[in-house]
Amino acid sequence: MKSNLLLHTCGDRKTAGRVHSVFARGFNVEFPTQLLYVGGDDAPLSAFGLALPAARLRELLAGVRVGDLVVLKAQRLFIYGHDGVMSIDLAELPTVDLRVPAVACGIDAIAASEVYRQLDALGLEQSTGLGLNISDADREHLALLCEADKADFAANSRLVAYFAGRGQGLTPSGDDLLLGFTFALMLFGRYADWNRAVAAGVTPETTTAISVAYVQAMLMGYVAGHLAALAALIDGGDARAVRQCVDAVAQFGHTSGVDTLFGFFLGLKFLTRSF
Repeated sequence: MKSNLLLHTCGDRKTAGRVHSVFARGFNVEFPTQLLYVGGDDAPLSAFGLALPAARLRELLAGVRVGDLVVLKAQRLFIYGHDGVMSIDLAELPTVDLRVPAVACGIDAIAASEVYRQLDALGLEQSTGLGLNISDADREHLALLCEADKADFAANSRLVAYFAGRGQGLTPSGDDLLLGFTFALMLFGRYADWNRAVAAGVTPETTTAISVAYVQAMLMGYVAGHLAALAALIDGGDARAVRQCVDAVAQFGHTSGVDTLFGFFLGLKFLTRSF
């Protein structure tokens, strides 16, 4: 499988990049204007990724190293590994639509949705990457996320600057929180000045390349498969379906999924208060 975002960002042009990072379950390739994640089909599909059968992914992981040359040409990915050249034919992979879904739910109905009720009941704040180390300054800025005017670009920029890159890991907790919060606002088509501040504040100078890739994909209108599924359930998912979807998001990464859920809940809370 591959994200339909790749059809727009990769196309048929020839471009060269390098293996950026390698993990137990996948690897990232960094091109000049695009990050590409290669993972397995047993995990949520990344907004900027492709998913391969487990056996094929193991073959690739055995042969790739950080820094290896990767060339994308005519819908084929050529990886120049230490044991030879490996290739992936992107044209053979089914395309999955990961565009931000349209929701029919009105802002006035958010608080009554099963998604909102379950997120509210989880007490996500203490499970995030900020967790028990949350400071008074963190609490102040979290409150501002829910209360401050998101039509104020300057105030938005200060909030984004506080959270961007805050925390540890390949996607720091502050970035995941911003991603979830912004995703909630985007679902309801509000606050372009907030999106502008996020685009200007989440950059390679303020955080990691992987965080930047996730945020850029979202601002282009694409999110990971499990987030798109959760958003669609706002329109009337039953309790069991919502619980399964929330669990799937929460299990992503060390705390990334929980951090994203927390940001998403704060975004929904902000919208209900602004109604």
